[in-house]
Amino acid sequence: MTKGNTFFIILFIAGFISSQILYAQQSQNGKTGVKRIKPRADLYNTRNESITAADSMNAKFYFLKGIGNKISGNITGAVENFNECLKYDVNNDAAYYELALARFNAQVFPEALININRAVLLKPHQIWYLNLQATLYDQKADFVRLAEVYGHMIEIEPDKVNYYIARANSLVSAGDNEGAISTLDLIEKRDGLTEDIEFQKQKIFLKMNQSAKAIQSMQQLINDNPQDPRYYLLLAEIYRTQNQNDLVFKSLQKAIRIDSANGYAQLALSDYYRAIGNKEATFTALKNAFASDDVDTEQKKRLIIDNYVNTQASDQHEGLELARIVSRNNPEDSQAQAIYAGFLAHNPETTREGRDAVQSLIEKNKSNFSLWTNLIISDFNLRVYHDAVKHTAEAISYFPNQVILYWYQGIALNQELKFRAAIESLKTGLTLAEGQADLEAQLYQVLGDAYHGAGENTLSDDSYDKSLNKRPDDAGTLNNYAYYLCVRKKRLDRAEAMSVRANTLEPGNINYEDTLAWIFYSQQEYDKALLVIEKALNNNAGNNATIYDHYGDILYKMGKTAEAVESWKKARAFGSKDLNLSRKIANRKIYE
Repeated sequence: MTKGNTFFIILFIAGFISSQILYAQQSQNGKTGVKRIKPRADLYNTRNESITAADSMNAKFYFLKGIGNKISGNITGAVENFNECLKYDVNNDAAYYELALARFNAQVFPEALININRAVLLKPHQIWYLNLQATLYDQKADFVRLAEVYGHMIEIEPDKVNYYIARANSLVSAGDNEGAISTLDLIEKRDGLTEDIEFQKQKIFLKMNQSAKAIQSMQQLINDNPQDPRYYLLLAEIYRTQNQNDLVFKSLQKAIRIDSANGYAQLALSDYYRAIGNKEATFTALKNAFASDDVDTEQKKRLIIDNYVNTQASDQHEGLELARIVSRNNPEDSQAQAIYAGFLAHNPETTREGRDAVQSLIEKNKSNFSLWTNLIISDFNLRVYHDAVKHTAEAISYFPNQVILYWYQGIALNQELKFRAAIESLKTGLTLAEGQADLEAQLYQVLGDAYHGAGENTLSDDSYDKSLNKRPDDAGTLNNYAYYLCVRKKRLDRAEAMSVRANTLEPGNINYEDTLAWIFYSQQEYDKALLVIEKALNNNAGNNATIYDHYGDILYKMGKTAEAVESWKKARAFGSKDLNLSRKIANRKIYE
């Protein structure tokens, strides 16, 4: 046999052509009802005569040598020897397969596909050839041809259910949903009604916007096993996607009648009640779900975090109750205990209990950042600022790059009148927060408070300006800046504008209303001051000593001395720190 280039060129051309028209011819098989490939011998027989014994021996020699190279890890040598094999035996399917496998492992997918297509043409019923061919078509996202390959595999091994499912998935990806349903029907035609297959069909029906067929499919499962609550839950979910709330509720009720303690049924019921706006029933169903072992602990913790921890949810008592259930049922779960302790610490009625619980957990694990933040927040809630100073310092020793800790520390030091220490801490925080506008704005705000406390008014104003440049509509910064300008009786027009803006951003905030009233007082606009401060009182000022002290001063300026004295007395009863308050009451006049 001549070993020239002619046969190699013919082989390459034939292989290229075959890879292009491999699936052009198909036949319908009566047994399985799926289309399969019909190999064409004329495409891969590049010559009709048999190879000589010598060529056959040489082909085997190079093939086995290639296998040896492959085993030893010499893939380059293996590829060279497989190609040598093909020079002697152009129809050696195993050599093409090995070349395809080598190219696949090297991620040279186009060449791998050419080689595996030749191998399949030469030996169409070799299942592992088809497996590699399927993998390559899947990698190429050629789902039409992928479905055809699985059809061929079904013809070879009709009992392999996974081939039918894979073919159906390929057809769905190719946009042939009807074909996918027909393929799945073949399984049930042979094996009878099957849950997994019906679930697959339902997904496809819903994708085709054929909800009635999806419902019919689920109803078949229910008829086959009417005591399985899962089917009613899944049916309810289908109805939910169709906004058929009445049928959602009926399906859920059927599931609960079968298994009243089913946690997933209760979860679905809580979603139903939430959708129709019934908050009380929503929470009742949610509690039932949390009491059930059906819903795993991780999901329960995630539900609490998503709905109550990482949000501004007003119903924090609900989060506390759910966290208590999870904590009680999982005493060894440190995260569950931490979540519960956090809720306790944030709840005004249980802050001290929560603080103790958090401290106990920190003793066991000082590397949990959320525990430290909960402890510090509970310090603030209890107004034990000396503890907040100590705890922020200790937290910083473990988390020196957490900017928020310097913010907490700055606030706590300000409350303890340690303004210089606050300034240094906040400056460190600003160094770490560079480029993070929101954090910088928060730090500059507290730095403005610290500089004011230290009597450095120019630096205080500069800090507030920097904060507002980064976050111009921060109501707290606007209020504090306006108030301190008012105290100094500086730039009262700007103070008024900032205070009005703060009240617009957060209407009903009694502290902001008090600031605006005091600005009007400083501008000797007593009528306006009275109107605003009475608004604050009507907004439930409660036992706010500062507001009653200011109210008395405004009343005095308006000639209502007796009423002013009564207001000053309330301020004193509520713990006002105004050193002149007793003198004002005793002498029935103000001291400015």
